[in-house]
Amino acid sequence: MFRLGEPFDKNEEVGLIHDLTSHGKPMTMTFRNTTLRLSFRPIKVSEDDKKYPLFYDEGEYTFRDYGKLENFTWKNIAKFDFPIIRKSYLDRLRNSPKISRHEVIKAIIEDRVYGLELSIWRNDTSGRVSGGIMTLISISTGLVTYIYDESDSVITNYQRLLDMLGRSDVIGMYVRIRGVRGPYNSKPFYIQGLVIKVNDADRQFLNKLILIYNKLMKDLRANKISLGHVLDNIDLYYCIALGL
Repeated sequence: MFRLGEPFDKNEEVGLIHDLTSHGKPMTMTFRNTTLRLSFRPIKVSEDDKKYPLFYDEGEYTFRDYGKLENFTWKNIAKFDFPIIRKSYLDRLRNSPKISRHEVIKAIIEDRVYGLELSIWRNDTSGRVSGGIMTLISISTGLVTYIYDESDSVITNYQRLLDMLGRSDVIGMYVRIRGVRGPYNSKPFYIQGLVIKVNDADRQFLNKLILIYNKLMKDLRANKISLGHVLDNIDLYYCIALGL
């Protein structure tokens, strides 16, 4: 089972990195009073010091059923954290079925689709982990939430959250989104990681976590309150965030 903090094993694992030379093919999605323009950057597989495309046709980069989040993790490659899979899972990605736009729009309307990024901070000289940031982006609202953890248990805490979301479906990677109509800010944002679709129970949990970190982030960081402590007391912090 994947665990954060373990070194990248080039014999057993491959990295999934974005191709910065192409923006991919655009897609437009309209729901309620919102219109979004999306583009999926092509993905390169980093394997044994070489890089090659996951798909050779740019039209193949779209919403797909890539499997469960538990089959992915993040590891450091060349000083940056990228999504990682086992080499044995590569064919599963290549043969993943496409997901219809209607199905994705339905899940977005239900607020069950999120961008997920993770970056672990390391000391430049010692390599010691000093903290990290997980980013959640609600595709239905465009709300970006930053979950900081600068505690000694940062790896354990992020792994705990990933385990809680492990049965979520990974349906996309490396997506640029711009709102052209509706409540979205006109400034585009780029999901430098995975797009996940969660079930209703996890949606309710994420809504609590998102509210907590958007309302209380400055206080949580100032008081060095870890993600693990928030997860242990999520109902308490949810009430505080609500002003109760």
